[in-house]
Amino acid sequence: MKLPTLKAIIVECKLPRNVSRVSELSSMAGNIGYEIVGTLVQKRNSVHHSHCIGIGKLEELKRMVDQRKVDTVIFTNTLPSSQVFKIQRRIGDVKVIDRNLLILEVFNKRAMTEEAKLQIEL
Repeated sequence: MKLPTLKAIIVECKLPRNVSRVSELSSMAGNIGYEIVGTLVQKRNSVHHSHCIGIGKLEELKRMVDQRKVDTVIFTNTLPSSQVFKIQRRIGDVKVIDRNLLILEVFNKRAMTEEAKLQIEL
């Protein structure tokens, strides 16, 4: 029996000198069971201090989450916990993770021994 997949949206705040990581994260997420149902990219000169992306894009993200019944939002950018909290407060009760947490999820799902799983938790 196949496990149900989790629906996810990839979000990127694209800064002028940064390389896009949308395809990299889409591939990683797909490899551990996420179904990518959308992407949202905003080009900015700097990351928004509260939400990473601007308020208008955040509202667009909320509509996408609601319409597509998304379980998880994956940001290509690194997010401090304060931004994660503020984003979740605006878009609703969905899991919000950044690239670093996605990488840890990949390692956790691929870990074979209890020792490896404990090291990942640390």
